[in-house]
Amino acid sequence: MSLFDKIRNPLTRIDEADEDREFVFTSEAGPNYDREVFLHSLASFGPEDIKLSKPKKERTRAEKASDLARNVMMFICLAVFAVSSFMLIDNLLQKQEGNALYDEAAAEFAAAGLDFGLFGDTGENKGGSVAHLRQSNPGTASASLSDVNKAIAAGESYAPANSGYNAELEKLRATLRSYKDRNEDVYGYISIPSVGIEYIMVQGEDNDFYLNNNWLKEYLVIGSIFVDYRCFDMIMYNFNTVIYGHNITTGSGSMFHGVEKFKDEEIFETALIYIYTMDGVYIYQPFSFYDTRASSGYIRTGFESKEDFVQFSAEMRARSRFDTGPVVDEDDRIITLSTCTNTSADGRYALHAVLVDYIT
Repeated sequence: MSLFDKIRNPLTRIDEADEDREFVFTSEAGPNYDREVFLHSLASFGPEDIKLSKPKKERTRAEKASDLARNVMMFICLAVFAVSSFMLIDNLLQKQEGNALYDEAAAEFAAAGLDFGLFGDTGENKGGSVAHLRQSNPGTASASLSDVNKAIAAGESYAPANSGYNAELEKLRATLRSYKDRNEDVYGYISIPSVGIEYIMVQGEDNDFYLNNNWLKEYLVIGSIFVDYRCFDMIMYNFNTVIYGHNITTGSGSMFHGVEKFKDEEIFETALIYIYTMDGVYIYQPFSFYDTRASSGYIRTGFESKEDFVQFSAEMRARSRFDTGPVVDEDDRIITLSTCTNTSADGRYALHAVLVDYIT
């Protein structure tokens, strides 16, 4: 074994004689030259075999600007994603908060144990028609609407001397007063049991504040159920009381999502709407339901005359998906429930209902 082979192999022992041997370099090929592939290849290695890397091309200003713009867009997209994720999570948390808040308020109203004969003995909503009301029971008769209109025109009180429900009305007022102690803007309470609507109603100084504030005036994405600011405090003074609410599709705090359920003809024909205020209880029967635009003029609160009101009501009835609702006359009062369709920015569901009975 040659000394060179021993050096290449670290496991080979180098003898002392080899340690003293000096290496002599020469330009002449040694006896083992042909077997040394690496050394042999160097002899035939020329400049043309060396591939030099091309010099890096200087980037143009346009290319630099393009890269910068791409990086900026990437940063913006990441920022938008982060903000959107935060807002989505915050939105869900606020909906949960709203559900708890309004469920608590509804439970408080139910705990009052009000009984105006609007439901069956088991507490189940009768629904269906005004026939289930205890109009024939002694002491439950109310003043006719024509008498109410005369009283209002004369600037007098329209309430009858005794409705037969004084104790229940006092419980109702005490319940609403407890709400008003927490927010003076409380207008009343709306209940549509057959579609799951049970909410406190408020009324602000405009139609914007309660879009994203709860009934306690705290910011909340689902807002409140609120009455148009142009309406009178006493509901009987309004020919058309307009009530707004968001259409939330998730959770128990769905606000006016139940209005959308009036697409079902059976619900439209059988459900009744109950409005509780400090003045009494008002029961309404739907006469029109349709989807429309926010600018279609369905939320009018003022009318030049009774004839103008009757014409408006007839036009709203003509828009309805169903033609089975009652006809409105000049001595009637109506309410309008308005909510988003969630299909376009200005898409709305409109539900109109006429007053069919009341207890004051």
